[in-house]
Amino acid sequence: MNDRKATLLEELGRLIRTDSDVTCEPCDSLALVLQFDGPSSTGMSGYCFVSNGSRPFAPDSNFDPICDLADELYELSSAEGRPLQSLLVRMVGPDWSPAVEEEFKNRNRWQVTPANLDTMVESLRPKPGGD
Repeated sequence: MNDRKATLLEELGRLIRTDSDVTCEPCDSLALVLQFDGPSSTGMSGYCFVSNGSRPFAPDSNFDPICDLADELYELSSAEGRPLQSLLVRMVGPDWSPAVEEEFKNRNRWQVTPANLDTMVESLRPKPGGD
């Protein structure tokens, strides 16, 4: 992973854990899925997990900082000749370091739909000590 990408991912993790406009309600872990259709066209979904369930990740007021970082990640991957289609970011407390999976072929790899809601959300759940 190049230095700029690592910096952007660390910034994404910092935003999610500390920015009052972005932070979700207290949880044990979090999964965030970013889907890309091109520059400045990012879909986003995510879940906050607690021991007895999950709830959608919904920043208090502002998705813009996450979308701005996502746009930079997309532009960086495009410049490298491998435009991102989707990105899965998993974070587990207490350190909240992001673990990332990139998808370059299937934009919908981690998409949650009514048909797969229960199984997909659970498959996104970060595992303590690694994915």
